[in-house]
Amino acid sequence: HEMGLRPPPQHRADTVENRVLGVFRNESYNPTRTGTAARGQMIQQSDAARGRVNQLYEEAEGLNSSFAMEREDVVNSYLRRVEEIDRVASPSTVQNSMRREMNRIVNRYTVRDADGNITEYLPISNQDVLNQAKALRSRIDTDFMHGTASNQFIPVIDDLTTSARTAAQLADAPEAIQALDLANQTFIEWNRLYNNDLISGIRNPSNITPTKTFNDLLKIDNFVTARPVLEQTAQGRQIIESIQRKIVDKELGKFFDNPRANPRQLREKLQELDEVLTPEQLQGIRDVFYAPEPRFPGTAT
Repeated sequence: HEMGLRPPPQHRADTVENRVLGVFRNESYNPTRTGTAARGQMIQQSDAARGRVNQLYEEAEGLNSSFAMEREDVVNSYLRRVEEIDRVASPSTVQNSMRREMNRIVNRYTVRDADGNITEYLPISNQDVLNQAKALRSRIDTDFMHGTASNQFIPVIDDLTTSARTAAQLADAPEAIQALDLANQTFIEWNRLYNNDLISGIRNPSNITPTKTFNDLLKIDNFVTARPVLEQTAQGRQIIESIQRKIVDKELGKFFDNPRANPRQLREKLQELDEVLTPEQLQGIRDVFYAPEPRFPGTAT
C-alpha cells in the first residue's frame, strides 16, 4: 500500500498482545511510507486551511473597505506594546521587527508636533487597517511556509482587526461585522491547529525525514497535536489508527506477557492513553487486560 499500511493478519495466536493490538484495523509495516503519507496529509490540510483564511479575509476586506475612523485604540495599544519591548534588555529579532512595524503604523495614523508628541489622530479607513493586518499576516505565512512557527505578531494583528470591527459597528454594518468575525475565527482556528512547532517542523524539508516524522508522531504530545489535522480525511484517519497501534504496543508491550504483574502501573499507563485512544478503543483494551482468569474443568469455583 502506498501509505505503508495494511490490516493486521486475520488469524493469529490467541495472546494478550494480539487481542490488544487487534483493536486496531490498520498497522504500519513501512514507517518511511507512513511518515511520508502523514507529512503529505498535514501539509495538504494546512495549506487548504491557510488558503481558506486568506479567502475569508479578502471577502471581509471588500465589505469593510469604506468605513473610517480615528485609530486612537490601535495607537495607544501599540505604544504600550513598544514600551514593553523597550524595557527588554536584549529584544529578540522578532521583537525588534514588531517594534518597527508598530512604530511605522503609529506614525501613519497620527500627527506629531516638533517634540514628537501626538497632536492628532487621523481618520483611517478600514481598507488601510486591514491592509496593515494582511501585511503582518503575510509575515506569519512566510515563516509558516518555511517551517517556522510564529505567533508573536498575532496580538499586533488582533489590535488592527478589532479596530476594523469597531468601525464597522459604528457604521451599523452587520454583514461586514459578520464577515470579519468569520475570518478572525478561522484565523484563530488555523493558528491553534497548524501554527505550532510540530506542523511547522514537518513543513521544513531541511530537518525532516519520513521516518523521523513517523517516530515523532509516536510521542503522545505530538500525536495529540497532529490528530485534529490528520482526522480530516479518510487516509489521515487510517494513519491515525496505525500510529495509535504503535503507541499502544510501545506503552503497553511490557504488560503483554503478564498483565497482572504490576496492576498499578498498568492502570496508570491506561490512564495516560486516554488522550490517545477513542473510548471504544480504550474499553476494548481494558476488556482484554481485565478479563476474568480462564477456568478449567475440575477447578474450584
